[in-house]
Amino acid sequence: MEAPQSQAGSGSHRAHHSSPIHRPSPGHPRGLATPFNAHTITTLPQVNQTAPQPTLTPPETPNALTRPSNAPSPQEPTMPPSDTDPLSFLIICTSSHATRHRRRACATTWLPAIRPFTNIAVLFAIGQPKNAAPCAPTLRLDHCLLLPVLDDYEHQPAKLAAALRWTVSHVTFDYVLCCHDDTFIIPARLANFHSAQHYVGAKLSRGYCHGGAGFLLDSHAANTIAAAMKQTTGPVDALVGTTLGNHDIYPTNANAFPIISKGRMGRNDTRITIHPAPPAAMRGFHNHFNR
Repeated sequence: MEAPQSQAGSGSHRAHHSSPIHRPSPGHPRGLATPFNAHTITTLPQVNQTAPQPTLTPPETPNALTRPSNAPSPQEPTMPPSDTDPLSFLIICTSSHATRHRRRACATTWLPAIRPFTNIAVLFAIGQPKNAAPCAPTLRLDHCLLLPVLDDYEHQPAKLAAALRWTVSHVTFDYVLCCHDDTFIIPARLANFHSAQHYVGAKLSRGYCHGGAGFLLDSHAANTIAAAMKQTTGPVDALVGTTLGNHDIYPTNANAFPIISKGRMGRNDTRITIHPAPPAAMRGFHNHFNR
């Protein structure tokens, strides 16, 4: 259940469960940097000396976050103020090569609103085209994490699990917000959200959180999905719920993540995510919150 809000930018504070997956060493960058560019990202934290490490490559052309010249500059993912403080929220948007127009819409609408919040960062998880040669996970300079999984809609479970495997090895965080690239996010509300639960979202009667609205996984739940979700195709939200349920982690409902957003948005609106939000709708929501 959603708790009362407090000052923006503060993270969730609760005991973290131990995990068999190695955490980044103190003092290392956590795979995200400020600003997010080739001049400041020189190394990524090593999980061990033998495991393949993500590499940095130039973004695809055109850049997945290319914007019109008159559009505001998208804000890059940011780090917490110190190496000992985790991110409060890492947003993982599942995306694809075919939906770069959605990533452009994110870059010119809600993504710049992350600027004041050093405890929030964003990654877009994308796969590889069919018949492409397998590659190691690659963190690109345009927010995209290229993963060695198929890039089609059917393989979203494989894509999310691969993204979480990379995340739990390279990023220290309180929560991951798992959503899609057609989800509009209100970062100020996300920064104010607090919960002591492992798995939070729009809970369905079938025992899992709706995927389109987005759902939150704490580090314990994220490690569980990274290690235990083996099915590569199917409804990703249901498979997440089933995998977590098999490990005695059950969903908690939060009205901040509505299944389908309807109606006018007023001053007392508490929605953190709005879905579905194709590019035109995203621009409309952006104009609403910035008028």
